[in-house]
Amino acid sequence: MSSGWEVREVGDPEQWDDLVRASHAGTLFHTTSWQDCSPHTFVRLGVYRRGRLLAGAVVQVDDAGRGRLGSLAPYVGPVSAAGGGGGHESAVKLLAASLKERVPGVMFCTSPWFDKLQPFILSGFSAQLFYTTVVRIESPEAAWSKFGPNLRRNIRRAESDGLTVEITTAPSTLLALVRKSFSRQGREVWFEIDEAYRCMEGLGRKGLAACFVTYDSGARPVAAAGVVWDWRRGYYILGGYDETMSHRGASSLALWHAITYTREKLRLYEFDLEGSHIPAIELFMRQFGGSVMPFYYVTSGPDPFFVEASA
Repeated sequence: MSSGWEVREVGDPEQWDDLVRASHAGTLFHTTSWQDCSPHTFVRLGVYRRGRLLAGAVVQVDDAGRGRLGSLAPYVGPVSAAGGGGGHESAVKLLAASLKERVPGVMFCTSPWFDKLQPFILSGFSAQLFYTTVVRIESPEAAWSKFGPNLRRNIRRAESDGLTVEITTAPSTLLALVRKSFSRQGREVWFEIDEAYRCMEGLGRKGLAACFVTYDSGARPVAAAGVVWDWRRGYYILGGYDETMSHRGASSLALWHAITYTREKLRLYEFDLEGSHIPAIELFMRQFGGSVMPFYYVTSGPDPFFVEASA
């Protein structure tokens, strides 16, 4: 390739993780730490110039190398090294074109902090807009002051009713509550329980994950939040609730402990609630007073709207 450009798979885990850490869009889910724990197969495609890795993308693929989606990871896809020069912009353009060419039917959800989507659109990708809620934690007290009044009331009620939260790296109780939540809603669990178990347990051993389990006064688990983190923020990726022992503040109390833990123990300033598109859950997330941030579901296939409009 001319001018020293090269596109190839990134086989060096350390080199890849260095790029992810250097990227404003990089998250735990882009790193090899997540990929090593997951049972799914991922491809890491990198763009090099004169031997330097400037941009890359990690995407999930099936056994035939075709793009798929189904990993518990909320964000994958592209990252790029810091810097706004022409070389970095060219690297992202080359990445978009190469990814579409090399991975049939590629699909991914971008990080909310990825701001270079235009080259993918110009390369023929389609994008659908979604939102997440990110809580800024200058201190637990400052975060609490931004909570909605109903949320604060429910947390106080949970505490006064004797509910307590325990932190563990063993995901069994969390996943049992997750199953109950989906069953109550009459829905199938959309992700693989095996992946959830392996990721939570594996990352827990690395000091990158924990389960916050709310127990009632009889030591029975009522609700739980599964949280992972990286060098920038914590992420709420799993939640479960036992409606038979319903308490309006049980899940809120677990998340409040997770937010406090993120700031006081991990020394991080952000907590991503990974917003839902189920209206009731989305409304619940907004009560935490975070910033609503966009991210995109991106596919290499044509958008039906534009196909019909141009016909």
